Amino acid sequence: MAQQTQIDIPAFQEIIRKHEEVQNRIQQRRQNATEEVNLVKAGNSGDMVNSLVAAHDQWDLRMKDIAEVNLTAMIDAMNTTLSKLQQQDSANRIA
Repeated sequence: MAQQTQIDIPAFQEIIRKHEEVQNRIQQRRQNATEEVNLVKAGNSGDMVNSLVAAHDQWDLRMKDIAEVNLTAMIDAMNTTLSKLQQQDSANRIA
């Protein structure tokens, strides 16, 4: 008798969707912060503004890494796993 995985496909898809939402929120916050820093930079100068820009640049690089590397890799891995499990279930079905 063929066995299927015990995976709850809708629940798995929901987890993937939530990761994608986090990724989108990070991207939006990065964009908002960059716009704000650019506004400050356009109207001001000096050491405080330079410190703000440097801190923002470091933060933005880290957030980019989280959103574009870490979360993308996690989402891709979860989609691949889901696909493989669905294929396995399909192959194990008795006609």
